[in-house]
Amino acid sequence: MPPLTLVELYHRLKLRCPIEWLSGFEYSQTSIQLAPDAPWVETNAGISQSALVTADNTQIPLIFALTATQKGQPGSSTPRFYCPMQQAELATLLNTVLTQASPHLETVHGVFLQVFDLGVLITGEPGIGKSELALNLLDRKHRMIADDIPLFARNDAEHIRGICPAPLQDYLALRGMGMLNIRSLFGDRAIAPSAQLDLVIELQTAPPGSDVHPTTFFRHISGVEVPGIALFSEMKGGLALAAEVLVKQHRQKRGGTDDVAGFLERLKRFNSSPSAL
Repeated sequence: MPPLTLVELYHRLKLRCPIEWLSGFEYSQTSIQLAPDAPWVETNAGISQSALVTADNTQIPLIFALTATQKGQPGSSTPRFYCPMQQAELATLLNTVLTQASPHLETVHGVFLQVFDLGVLITGEPGIGKSELALNLLDRKHRMIADDIPLFARNDAEHIRGICPAPLQDYLALRGMGMLNIRSLFGDRAIAPSAQLDLVIELQTAPPGSDVHPTTFFRHISGVEVPGIALFSEMKGGLALAAEVLVKQHRQKRGGTDDVAGFLERLKRFNSSPSAL
């Protein structure tokens, strides 16, 4: 197989484990492959590492901190990552992602969040309020995976998973405020390393006299039809709450409960026999 760049390796690993890139960003476009005779070793700090071979046949260490206390103060020149896994599991995973065919990564403009337990992509035209809605949802204890250009890859016939491109990790761009470091502002729990994409919420401008009911659709992403709901952005005061309700309703539908269908059935029963209520 052709060698990967270090950033491609990072993205492959991030689709499978909660990895963080700590240092060595200057190697992001370096083509690498596993050194055939490079064993994994344990340093005095308890950090596992494996040698990689670059395109010009030189070796660089690839270092993983396996616990939060081992992160330390990373240097600026050695590729260093944090991945809370057992060393044997990480070694197997690294070998797998370096030898398997590369998944197709698709970029979709929007903010990718984990709302409750579902992966939700917020889309819409520039300036419509995607980042403001995302910030409000983060303030309500939900989690962000990626802003602006999340990456998605298909992981089976019916599901896709999304991650954040390495340079944008932890950051949300907010009009009028610039780049916000969400991890610094809200803590580690506000960032999720990846999530399955379950729902698209598209913010739209409501035309005059439009119906108040949100419309549904499907969006084709990485070969999978993902359900979506259109939400009017004019609902300024309660937009975050409305998004939460839509996510809860979607979760109920997946479990077999449909509020709208239930309401229509109630009306049908009432019209046929008021005493049925």
